[in-house]
Amino acid sequence: MYSFEQSEQLKFFLLSLGVGFTLGVLYDILRAVRLSFTRAKAAVVVFDILYFLLFGLATFLFILAINKGEIRFYLIFGEIIGAAFYYFSFGTAAIKLTDIFVKAFRRFFGTVFKILFAPFRLLFGLFKKLFLKISSFFKKTRKKSEKNRKKLLPKLKLYVYNLYGMFKKRKVSLNGGEKVMNGKKKKTKRTPVSIILTVAAVLVIGFFVVSIISQKFDNDRQSNEYNALTGELEQKLSENSELAAVVESDDEAALAEKYARENGYAYPDERLYYDATPGEQNR
Repeated sequence: MYSFEQSEQLKFFLLSLGVGFTLGVLYDILRAVRLSFTRAKAAVVVFDILYFLLFGLATFLFILAINKGEIRFYLIFGEIIGAAFYYFSFGTAAIKLTDIFVKAFRRFFGTVFKILFAPFRLLFGLFKKLFLKISSFFKKTRKKSEKNRKKLLPKLKLYVYNLYGMFKKRKVSLNGGEKVMNGKKKKTKRTPVSIILTVAAVLVIGFFVVSIISQKFDNDRQSNEYNALTGELEQKLSENSELAAVVESDDEAALAEKYARENGYAYPDERLYYDATPGEQNR
């Protein structure tokens, strides 16, 4: 425990009076801030709670600073007296000044907000008028369409009814080559001329089909003959070239050997091998 002399206790008591006085001024400041923006009862409760929290924090820090956190009731009593002295002396005048300040503040910023938001209010008014006009147009159009629908619906019902009655009276359908009209069957007759024309058309079509098929076979046969003659011609030309080369070289022995080998002859000490694969005749 800490002990202080009377002079120090008096000094601390005077300091507590100053802290209380300052807290009274702080309350009026918070009150002015609150009134500048709102006068709702909920705001009063919130700001009062905030003020008492600040009051408690200031008291704790004050006692901690001068008395190492040890509570002295005369310090708390001094804060209360200081706050009450402010309220009953300067508080009344402060409240009046605060009210004047708040009114001037609200008037000034109200004018500023009106000037700043005037273009937005103008645009909002234009959009509102445009929306109302469009809404009114659609309402009129809908009413007009409903009115026209009510007028046309009986006519449409009458038209559908008449159309249904017409089809019911004159029902026409095909059923196995017979026509049904007005509930009576009428057989279709074929004349001799139509039969003759049908047969003639079938014969002409058949003739053209047979002619086309026959022409196709002739073309294939002639193509095969052409290919065979071409191959035979190339073979003869090749043989002619070989014979011409032998004649020009005057090598009778080579010519004799060629014809001998073509007829299956060979030298006494030579063996011939033949490829027995079907379709192959090369040695």
